[in-house]
Amino acid sequence: MRTIGAIFCEIFISFAIFGSDNVKIIAIIFAIILHTSIAFFWASHLSQLL
Repeated sequence: MRTIGAIFCEIFISFAIFGSDNVKIIAIIFAIILHTSIAFFWASHLSQLL
């Protein structure tokens, strides 16, 4: 089962591919922020389990 973050990343990627220039920039920025926040969340969550 895919996570919500993966679905949002796919939405942002599709905006980045099919959108205009301004939409591409915004979508890429949001995708980077979302990806890093998910990575930090999982890293902190897994470190608490260990």
